Amino acid sequence: QIVVRRLPSTMTSENFMQFVAPLGLYDYYYFVQGSVSGDPFSRAYINFVNLTDLWLFKDKFDGYIFLNDKGSEFPAVVEYAPFHKISSGKQKVDHRVASIATGIQLFY
Repeated sequence: QIVVRRLPSTMTSENFMQFVAPLGLYDYYYFVQGSVSGDPFSRAYINFVNLTDLWLFKDKFDGYIFLNDKGSEFPAVVEYAPFHKISSGKQKVDHRVASIATGIQLFY
């Protein structure tokens, strides 16, 4: 899994996919849009199926200069993601929710 950092904060997921198309085979894609108040840069996480697609993407877009609406330059940084586990999207059920209201009172 790789992460593309330092993208313009005004860039959307659709804009990013238009820039990098054709992307190659991937089984996971997640885009985080930056904000003015928080993280000023957007970033994208991509998990490629083939290593050759990964190397081609890195060679092509590492240092690639993206422009925002005002014409400012943002050189992208392509690197390995520090956490390679892919989110399953499922959340565990917390059985302790509302257990105080429905449970036995232990303290008087």
